[in-house]
Amino acid sequence: MTSWHQSPWRLVTLFLLATQLHLASLQQCGKNTYRGPGHKCCNFCSPGFGMVSRCTNNEDTQCRPCAKGLFNENFITDFCQPCTQCNVGSGSQIRRNCTTSSDTVCQCTPGTQPVTTFKWGVECSQCPSGHFSLGENTRCKPWTNCTALGKRTLRAGSSRADADCEDTRTSRSPQSPPTTARTTGSSTMFWKTTTQSPGMLSSPQSRPDKHWSPFSIIFLILLLFLVFGLVMLILGIYLSKTVKRQLPGICKPPGTHSFRMPIQEEHQFSLAKV
Repeated sequence: MTSWHQSPWRLVTLFLLATQLHLASLQQCGKNTYRGPGHKCCNFCSPGFGMVSRCTNNEDTQCRPCAKGLFNENFITDFCQPCTQCNVGSGSQIRRNCTTSSDTVCQCTPGTQPVTTFKWGVECSQCPSGHFSLGENTRCKPWTNCTALGKRTLRAGSSRADADCEDTRTSRSPQSPPTTARTTGSSTMFWKTTTQSPGMLSSPQSRPDKHWSPFSIIFLILLLFLVFGLVMLILGIYLSKTVKRQLPGICKPPGTHSFRMPIQEEHQFSLAKV
């Protein structure tokens, strides 16, 4: 049978084990995973796959490939989304077709410019009079004013091309973009036409929440008080045993006193009397 002074050590061991298990359950899940039932770390559905059902205590998240016309670009726990349709009637065209892991990329044709929507290049509008656009989602810019530059106009501008001045065509190389000049008052500003598309807007991914719940904080506080009480109890038992070993016994049990001396003295007194 286990002695009584070994029980506190067993209690300390059990509480330390419970603390480790609870702290392990509070650890954050790794990349591309989320917190499931019972503090279980479950996997997100990969790009190109959509969720069928969330994870449970017995199995992980169930996913399946996106069907035709649907896509998923991120690690999610959601269904596949419909592919974006470019508005061809407004001047938009497909630059890259939709796949199961990426959405459609649209761009505006020459003579049009993008309209601000949820996705750049899906909706386009015609360039206003006196402006042109080379396409590929660039903004419309005003024609070059050759007269203001003191040059002769060789070709008038259109919605798809800039005006061509007398010495602009001869100095232009096929690899370099055309130079556009705009006259404002007495000053003239020059810039190069760019064909780079603005960055595509992408939706940010969800995180797992990293905040501790109030229940976890209360549990840790109570656990600290309990461990402190056990330590003080064990320390008191140890000090009590140490004091008992060092101090001599104050009271002796009955029967330890000797009555020999009184008997001897009475015997000697009897002999003297005789």
